[in-house]
Amino acid sequence: MTFRNHYQNAYVTRDIEAAMALAQQRYGIDSFIQFDVDMDMLTPDGPRRSISKAALGWSGGFNFELIEPVGGELDIYSAYLPPDNSLRLHHVCMRTFDWDATLADIAANGWPIAFEGHMEGLKFVYVDARETFGHYLEYLYAEPEMWRMIGGP
Repeated sequence: MTFRNHYQNAYVTRDIEAAMALAQQRYGIDSFIQFDVDMDMLTPDGPRRSISKAALGWSGGFNFELIEPVGGELDIYSAYLPPDNSLRLHHVCMRTFDWDATLADIAANGWPIAFEGHMEGLKFVYVDARETFGHYLEYLYAEPEMWRMIGGP
């Protein structure tokens, strides 16, 4: 299951507007869907609030997520910020079609969960794979209507 259905790379930045412009100018990612994220996430230490700006851009069937941490108690994003306005890889994301099987696979492999969250039509979990890969792995389940809403192919 580890990298099956890999569809996204996600990057953190200090300036989401500059990051979108850079991605459009240098790499031809034509347009982004922007949104603000304010949610509670479940961590091994209990619930934490995360506030960020996010943007999703597609190039063919591949998605680029940009994240600008804004506030909250969860520093999982801000700890990765580069010293300037560039982008830094934070995680890769795999789409899953069976949420319960994904959670069972994570548990069976003993992968440490950094946090998990959900919103209507969408669930996600971050596995802490920094020791092996230097970044997190995200597994995302999206109902078909939510997948279409975020621009999925």
